[in-house]
Amino acid sequence: MNWKKISLLLLIMGNTMLFGGCQKQDAENVSTVVDLPLSPQEQYEIELLQESASSLPADTAADAASQESSTAAQNNAAVSADNTAKDTQPVSKPSASGHEPASDSAQTLLQNPGTLASIANSVENQSTAELDLDGDGNTEKIILEPSKDPNNAQFFQEDDPLAHYHLQVGSAEFEGFGRNIENNIWAVSLDGKNILLVLYENGPSDDPYTCLFQYQDGKIIETGGFADDIRQCRISPDGIITGTIRMDVVQTDYVTMSWHLGPTGLLEEIPQDVYDFTSGNWVELLETLPLHTALKSTETFDAAPQKVKFRKTSSDASWVLIETESGQQGWMHLDHFNVAELQKSVYEVFNGLNIYD
Repeated sequence: MNWKKISLLLLIMGNTMLFGGCQKQDAENVSTVVDLPLSPQEQYEIELLQESASSLPADTAADAASQESSTAAQNNAAVSADNTAKDTQPVSKPSASGHEPASDSAQTLLQNPGTLASIANSVENQSTAELDLDGDGNTEKIILEPSKDPNNAQFFQEDDPLAHYHLQVGSAEFEGFGRNIENNIWAVSLDGKNILLVLYENGPSDDPYTCLFQYQDGKIIETGGFADDIRQCRISPDGIITGTIRMDVVQTDYVTMSWHLGPTGLLEEIPQDVYDFTSGNWVELLETLPLHTALKSTETFDAAPQKVKFRKTSSDASWVLIETESGQQGWMHLDHFNVAELQKSVYEVFNGLNIYD
């Protein structure tokens, strides 16, 4: 029994899933993506292990996993249990065309929309995977590696080898650019019908960006992207991705946004009238500020100098909901970074603003 099956048995004992959905809550609740692509035979043997583990008491199952790991460490050859499994369940064989039949991984993704999976085997400067992306029953070979375009060769960087990258699915090719592209490939289905490939880049200075691709009609189509790490996002079963995006309005802050696949099959932001800020830090209001009782209202009241928080912003970033230390709430009208009612820069009106590069 090889290390993949031993690892999966240990994961089963810990109630850990092979494919983990992303949840942006606290560090303990963010799912870990396990990158153990399995062949059909390995998948079948894992199912046998799952059935065996479920019938054992917890302490007995844990002992069994430990004993299995020890036995495998002593002898890496195939054990008799593997041969029994092969005799009782035929192993899928390559088709006449030479392609390996689609693994259960594709069906698992389609049957569990919103589940993010790491699918790649990675070596230095290259990740490869096999997955049935177009539903024809045959796996496509997927490759992520440095650009093959001769024009990009002069821009190759040892410390960022995938800055100019080459993505290949079967015979289809895509040349792209990013900063600090992670050497890995993920997959997710948002609609239960199509599987998207996912690449992640960390940007020049921890500036996350996620890019999605679809393989359709023999072509790689860039489906869209967003400025957050999809592994830290919440993906609902109905295909809505929710994350946080940097937005500089009064100060550097982050707002909650959501995206889904639109009618054209491309990723679209779900429109919102207002966005919630996430930082909630207190800053000092330095002078009396007229606040509007409602968004775009002409009725105002005066907020005296005190500590305040920025709670929400309008979609066009021209209005900001302020909460005062005394418990009042009102909307401030902005003209870029100027307070409209005072005709002053926000830097003159507030002290202690978070300003990042």
